[in-house]
Amino acid sequence: MTTLDLRFRRLSDTPLLDTRAVPWCLEEARPRPTVIFPTVVDSAAYKDVLPRPLDRFYMYYAPHHSHGIGLASAPHPEGPWTAFAGNPIFRLEDVPGLRGHISSPELVYRPDHPEAAFWLYFHGQALPPGGGQQTCLATSPDGLRWSLYAPEPVLTATAEQTSDHHTAAYVRVFRIGRWWYGLYKAEKAHGLARSSDGISWEHWPHNPVIRPEAAASEYDRIRHTGIVVQDGMLFILYSTLTRPDLSREEITLATLPVADDDWTRWGPLHRHGVVLTPEHEWEAGDLRDPFILRHDDSLYLFYTGGHEQGIGLAKTCTDALTHISLAAQTG
Repeated sequence: MTTLDLRFRRLSDTPLLDTRAVPWCLEEARPRPTVIFPTVVDSAAYKDVLPRPLDRFYMYYAPHHSHGIGLASAPHPEGPWTAFAGNPIFRLEDVPGLRGHISSPELVYRPDHPEAAFWLYFHGQALPPGGGQQTCLATSPDGLRWSLYAPEPVLTATAEQTSDHHTAAYVRVFRIGRWWYGLYKAEKAHGLARSSDGISWEHWPHNPVIRPEAAASEYDRIRHTGIVVQDGMLFILYSTLTRPDLSREEITLATLPVADDDWTRWGPLHRHGVVLTPEHEWEAGDLRDPFILRHDDSLYLFYTGGHEQGIGLAKTCTDALTHISLAAQTG
C-alpha cells in the first residue's frame, strides 16, 4: 500500500496519555491496562451549557477490556493532558444490558436536548451471551455526570443488516441534514446506519461500507475509524493490518461521496492509501483508533499506538482535506 502525503507531522516522540490514565484497570479481576479510542471535543463550542469547564479540551477514552470510561482535559490539543480525578466517569455496573466491558466512547452534542445535551455512545458485549457487541447510550448535562438512557443497547445489528457479523460497536456519529449517521464496526468490516433522533436506527442497504481488501494491502479487518464530513464527502480514516503476516497496523484513508439527499446513492468508496505509519519505538509497529479534530487552521490526528499502550498526536493543515476531496471528485 502506498503512503499518502497529507503532511501529518508528529508533535511529540512520546504519547499524550499512557496506561497510567486508566488506574481503575488494576482494581479489576483481570487487569489489562490499555488506553484506546480517543474522542476529543472543544468545550468552547458548548459555553452556553458549560460556563466553567475543566479546561478548554476534553478527551474521552477507555481501556479495551475494562469496566470504565475515562476523561482527560487540556488547555490545547497538544496538551498537557490531565486525567480527571473522578475517573472512571461511567462504569459497566451502570449498564444492565451489557457484560464483560464497556469501551469506545463517542461524544455527540445535542442542543435540542438542553436538559442533557451531551450524549455518549459506547459499546460492550450484549446480553444474553452470544448477542455480539452492541452500542448503548448515556446522557449528561455537563459531560461529567452520566445517566444511562436505557438498559438495553440503542444501536444493534444482525449479520443480515451488516453483511458481516451481528455487531454494531466502535461507532462514529455525524450529521447531515435532519439525519444522524453512525459508521460502526461489524467485526471485520464497517457498516452504516442512520437515525432521525439518535436512538432508533436503520441500516444502509448497501452495507458494508468498507471491508479489508488484500489488493489494497488490507488484511484481516478494518479495526476502528475516525471521520470528517466536508464538501459533500465523508473522510474515513481507519486502521488496518497492512502486511499478510498481520505484523504491522497503519492508519489509512478512504472517501465516500455523501452529498446526495438519497443515501442509497452514496458512493462509490475510494481508497487513498496510508496516511500515518508507525515511526517511534513506543508505537511498536501498531497504530489504531484515529480521531480528527479541527482547531484554528489545523487538523489534529489523535491515535493509539504500541498495541494500545498510549495515545499519540499528529498535525497537518485543514487544506489537506480539500486537496483529497478534489482528487476524489476528479479521479
